[in-house]
Amino acid sequence: VRANSRVARDAGRLCVQAGPIVYCAESVDNGENLHAFAISPDFGWKAVYDGRFGLNVLEIAAFRREDAEESALYARAESKKDCLKPAVLRLIPYSAFANRGESDMLVWLNEA
Repeated sequence: VRANSRVARDAGRLCVQAGPIVYCAESVDNGENLHAFAISPDFGWKAVYDGRFGLNVLEIAAFRREDAEESALYARAESKKDCLKPAVLRLIPYSAFANRGESDMLVWLNEA
């Protein structure tokens, strides 16, 4: 699902929905800095049943932005020091968020 560009916080972002279920990324599965992930509208995916939730979780093809200089807060755009690297992003049903303890969560992901 693509967000309407008039929704400033979600412009240029996608969320994943399968039937009536909206999915989210949680830091428990994907590590810190969920904002570094990006997905393409035509991502590949695999459904895996998770008994804790009673529903499928999704493992999707994604990209993760990795900064060459992790300690630098800012870098010149033309330096090309950050890039998108292939990654696997695990998504859980939004209704299951925070059932495994406190964690960061993201529904709207950057579009690659």
